[in-house]
Amino acid sequence: APVGRHQRGVGQIERTDFEPLAAMETGTRVAFRQVEDEDPERLRYLKSLGLVPMVEMVVTDRQPFGGPITVRVEGKESQERVIGEELASCMLVERR
Repeated sequence: APVGRHQRGVGQIERTDFEPLAAMETGTRVAFRQVEDEDPERLRYLKSLGLVPMVEMVVTDRQPFGGPITVRVEGKESQERVIGEELASCMLVERR
């Protein structure tokens, strides 16, 4: 997935500081910013997991060969979520 591309449109955020969750190493703390393609189904699914823009999380595990990524979602009660590689590739995050 291209990182740091300048895509400007009406109300578009310049994405220079955002990277895909799939590129993060274990132990990295990030804030979820947006979904690359704004697919409503994806956004609904992420919201059901408590993954909404600006939520902070830590990558706790990564499986090799395109396997899932586990994150601990920070908040009132921290929860672990397992995210498939395809979805993690669409989730743009900002390092904390």
